[in-house]
Amino acid sequence: MGVLGWSAYLSLWDEDTPIGWIACDNLISGGPIHDYQQHILKQFGFMVSQHFVRRKAEESLISLNAELEQRVTERTNELQRANAQLEIMSRQDPLTGVANRRMFDTRFIEEWRRAERHQLPISLLVIDVDHFKHYNDHYGHAAGDDCLRAIAQALSSLERRAGAVCPLRR
Repeated sequence: MGVLGWSAYLSLWDEDTPIGWIACDNLISGGPIHDYQQHILKQFGFMVSQHFVRRKAEESLISLNAELEQRVTERTNELQRANAQLEIMSRQDPLTGVANRRMFDTRFIEEWRRAERHQLPISLLVIDVDHFKHYNDHYGHAAGDDCLRAIAQALSSLERRAGAVCPLRR
């Protein structure tokens, strides 16, 4: 059944929330709107609504994805910095700051292989601090630690490119 002289307003909905309206006027013929035309207009309104809803969801998803990627990048960078610090700590004596026994073992093998490959001699200097236990007992552990740091610093200033200063504690 048709309606004479018409104007129509289509409500656009996202479930129970109105998101817009479309105003329609029959300015060309001024004739009645038929049931099938009403049905077509309703379908058009539904499709426009769904397009807006889908577009809003896509934009939200893109925004959330960008935020997630940023957070992953930040966490990855934090993890890389922490791993780099752990790598340093795993190869450095915490008291003296020189390479530790683990680093010595690695470097010794590397230097041994390099010396073999180039048919060069290899040297290993082992220093035993005489009577260090007595020094430590007499002056205290803080003074003993200072002494070890001073020795490590003095030896580090003398090491060559291929060398490494490493404490070999028992």
